[in-house]
Amino acid sequence: MGHLSICFHGLVAFLVAAVLADALLVGLAFSALRSLIQARQRGKPFYRHPLYPHLIGVSVSLFCCVVIMLFTGVSLAVPRPHPLNIWLDDFALLWAALVLALWPASSYAIRRVGKKGE
Repeated sequence: MGHLSICFHGLVAFLVAAVLADALLVGLAFSALRSLIQARQRGKPFYRHPLYPHLIGVSVSLFCCVVIMLFTGVSLAVPRPHPLNIWLDDFALLWAALVLALWPASSYAIRRVGKKGE
């Protein structure tokens, strides 16, 4: 029988990214629904709602989580650990904080671009 070797480097990063992505997805769904309902009640377009830049920010953070999940998920099947997986495991709190920091940063950027366009 052959020896099955599974590398667990990147498993912590995958789990952290999955939990973070789930939380962001739930928040995005509730916020989008709330924004859509309030925009319809007020008769304004959806993109004029005050939560719209935050929805973009949450989407950017969610995209980063999905990219990390795809990378670590694919590289979990490789017998040799990838150096990036080891780094993602060791510094999970750091990159999770950076992914969450993308939310207000991109929200601020959307607001700045919107003010310059008006």
